[in-house]
Amino acid sequence: METYIKFWENTFNFKGRSNKTEFNMGFWPHILCIILVFTIGPMLGLPKLGFNLKKPLFEMLFDLNWQLYHLLIVVVFLIPLISLMMRRCNDLKIEGIHAMVIGFFPVCYTFYILLFAIMGQGLPGDVIWVEIIFYVILLLPIIYIVYMLYVFSFKQGSKH
Repeated sequence: METYIKFWENTFNFKGRSNKTEFNMGFWPHILCIILVFTIGPMLGLPKLGFNLKKPLFEMLFDLNWQLYHLLIVVVFLIPLISLMMRRCNDLKIEGIHAMVIGFFPVCYTFYILLFAIMGQGLPGDVIWVEIIFYVILLLPIIYIVYMLYVFSFKQGSKH
């Protein structure tokens, strides 16, 4: 419990260090909470976040069906999680840009998928190698995120 309280006390501390126990106790419960709210919440009757795919891309990007609780979860959890990942980067002596990439991954990956959907409209659909290349390119960021979360969760930090 002390580790969890320490997570919230260090919300705006981007300079310190965080060991793997602090990271795991602060990061994974909040990620689970976000997943539950965004996936199971709509099944329980909460409004869901969604796109209208029949609109043009520019209108679709600015017409997200954001509900108040989606915005609260993102705002309340994003800053503490990014600061926790920055402290973990300091402990592992790796660049802090990894924390920023992981923190903003959902937003960036959404634009990434939309970009590839637009680019893929003019390509022939029956060419299997084009599909394979697209799938590989779409999977690379996910592989990177999984690898970095593995490093953050299990790698022992420096002693100094």
